[in-house]
Amino acid sequence: MKRLTRITAVYAAAVCLLTGLYGCGESGSSNAGSTTTPATVGSLVLVEGGTGVIGENTPDSRQFPAHDVTVSDFYISKYEITFDEWDAYTKATGKPELVDVNNAGRGQNPVYKIEWYDAVEYCNWRSALEGLTPVYTIDKTTKDPKNIATDVKDPKKWLVTANWSANGYRLPTEAEWEFAAKGGKLSKGFTYPGSNNLKEVAWFGGKRAASAIAAGGAVLANFSSGTVTKMGDLRKVGALKPNELGLHDMAGNVQEWVWDRYSASSGTHGAGPQTGYTNFDKVNPKGHSTGFNRFMLRSGTSGGSATCMLPYKRFARDSNYICGMAGLRLVRNK
Repeated sequence: MKRLTRITAVYAAAVCLLTGLYGCGESGSSNAGSTTTPATVGSLVLVEGGTGVIGENTPDSRQFPAHDVTVSDFYISKYEITFDEWDAYTKATGKPELVDVNNAGRGQNPVYKIEWYDAVEYCNWRSALEGLTPVYTIDKTTKDPKNIATDVKDPKKWLVTANWSANGYRLPTEAEWEFAAKGGKLSKGFTYPGSNNLKEVAWFGGKRAASAIAAGGAVLANFSSGTVTKMGDLRKVGALKPNELGLHDMAGNVQEWVWDRYSASSGTHGAGPQTGYTNFDKVNPKGHSTGFNRFMLRSGTSGGSATCMLPYKRFARDSNYICGMAGLRLVRNK
């Protein structure tokens, strides 16, 4: 009974914390359908569906070729998931506390060093916490037959399937992420998510370790002052200018896991080709339907270069890629 009481108390505390942070369950503005101000629900922003260009036309790039895709309406979180939110999750579930190994800062800084599987488990937890239907079925006893990664690169290979009609939280698809990063139907065609001046919207080119500076490395961009002691400094979410949709940190701070899988042997653009460069899913694409060996991350990190901050840039990583600044942002169906 004492254990049940403690679990209930922790669960209630998690609800209070998340509600206090971002107004979970609050009604947002009533201007859905507006062409100037996106509607909101709590911490979520409505992205009105539409057609946009995904990728870019450099043939030897992972983004080739640029092509049109159409996405349906969806909600996306205004901010990256923070350490405060993740700590509420670990306390409520009894999972080990995530260590800030880079001394990058907790609290309202974005959480980092999480696996892709951690991200989908978190989505399901948040869904259940708020009385929503979880999107993901996670079978930890069956290896995904489509996962062709080596056991070193993906020791879990859990079979994760999605119910795309569920109303719970999930990871964005690559197409959704890029469409939102570019401002959706409100896009002004900026070079970076929200501006042509990267310093207005992104923490990037982060502080280099003192040893790197001594070797001639540079302190760049938005991290040009202060003591240079740590790699990839992070900053509080929402500290810089948002993009056209009101989304913060769509470039810089941490990279963000998305749903799509990647296979180096069957085309390059996870948001499009299933075979080679010509066969694209053009409506609500969800990545490769055949064998895959990696998962996709979007956005550059606080330690990345300006090139990594371009909204079409893609990064294929192993599922257990926790050595980098891998975090997440949530979406829900409208």
